[in-house]
Amino acid sequence: MRIPNQDSELALKLQRQYKAIRAGYQGELTVDHFVRESNIKNPFAYWPNAELQITQHRHVQLDALIVAPNFSCIFEVKKMRGTIRFLENPFQLSQSVEGEEKMFECPQSQIIRASNSIRYVFESRKVQLPIYSKIIFSNSEKHVVQQPTLVDIMFPKQISSYLEKLDENPAI
Repeated sequence: MRIPNQDSELALKLQRQYKAIRAGYQGELTVDHFVRESNIKNPFAYWPNAELQITQHRHVQLDALIVAPNFSCIFEVKKMRGTIRFLENPFQLSQSVEGEEKMFECPQSQIIRASNSIRYVFESRKVQLPIYSKIIFSNSEKHVVQQPTLVDIMFPKQISSYLEKLDENPAI
């Protein structure tokens, strides 16, 4: 296998992909920090970057899954900059940075699919635990000009107080 020239189109593309993956991972580490600093009184399980097989043909990847006796919570983490628009019909996420627009799979549809999958698992085991979900933007270098309509956005420093509020729910 030949290593591409550092200035080749392939090398630049690989560098951009690596940078995006690394940024995403850093965003997830930020979320991990604020989940772990939460003062949740009830015992809870926390799975960062969970990959679950729901049925024989359905798999889901969750950036963060939290399960406690009184709630469950799914976070979809995004570390993006620039101008962000949540589009619907079809669900897409538009990011514009320095005049260049990119389209991505929408975290809103990802989290809806994940919530439906977790609901299926709970119902098949007769667990009636509420499922809460949020999209977490892990940095402040963005301007959201069109909000999602079905899932709320939150920033990392809000995670602890959000989870502590959910922890006030009665145990099921």
